[in-house]
Amino acid sequence: MTLRLTLLLALIASATGATAGMNPVSLGLPRVTTVFGGTYDNNSYSAVCVACHTRNPSARTPDAAGLGSHFIFGGTGLLTGNTGVEKLTAWVTGGLSKYGKTGDNVNVVGTTGEMICESCHNMLRNNGRSKVLASDNEATDPSALCEGCHARTGAGHHILTPSPPTYPETSTLHAGTLSSADSYYVRNIPLAGSEVTYPPIPANAINCRSCHKPHDAQTQAGARILKRGYRTGDNAAVQGDGVTGMERTTENSINPGTPIVKDFEPLCNACHKVSY
Repeated sequence: MTLRLTLLLALIASATGATAGMNPVSLGLPRVTTVFGGTYDNNSYSAVCVACHTRNPSARTPDAAGLGSHFIFGGTGLLTGNTGVEKLTAWVTGGLSKYGKTGDNVNVVGTTGEMICESCHNMLRNNGRSKVLASDNEATDPSALCEGCHARTGAGHHILTPSPPTYPETSTLHAGTLSSADSYYVRNIPLAGSEVTYPPIPANAINCRSCHKPHDAQTQAGARILKRGYRTGDNAAVQGDGVTGMERTTENSINPGTPIVKDFEPLCNACHKVSY
């Protein structure tokens, strides 16, 4: 009798532990009206997340400048047009990105769809205080989270830390070898107030987060998620056409299909003393 009871309790503990005591088909999470419109059950479109954190948590709320963060689902007016960079395989933490399946209002693992909070964050399998699916900050190089979805560089992209043969880092913008040492052209340390950083290890390193940040970026930058930058003369911010800060270039309501960022020089000036 004791053996049977022990086995029964073990089976119950195993079943409830696997699903955290919830029915995985019907989680019973609350119905939430989100900040970008729409009411969803069971955390669909990360509704439970944004009920507390808002769509893109930001320190710059008084002037709404913090809305210039990485693009995520913003209601039917801002749907995902390009799903080619979405990651469907497991991250190093074992977690999987979730995307909102268009039209079904559900979160789907391993299927492309709308970018949501859980495309980058996971409460169970994560790394770091921000609960991201892969460790990624100003000090890590390469930028694991960014590069998990995006190509590391392109012909017209700023050169990053060379790591041949995997990352030879050639760029049409600069044919030479990357160096962040202080020189006639380069500032080390970057200008204060620009938000720009260099990874501490290795030497002569630049990662994605040197110039970009997923939250609290420039409103005008939109999905470019550019850091603030700096101009010596008037300390001006990055200028552009973005209105909500959540637009991508193809969705720019003022000049559709044209670059949102019109003046990127303040960001360049954060690191460069003169132009090449």
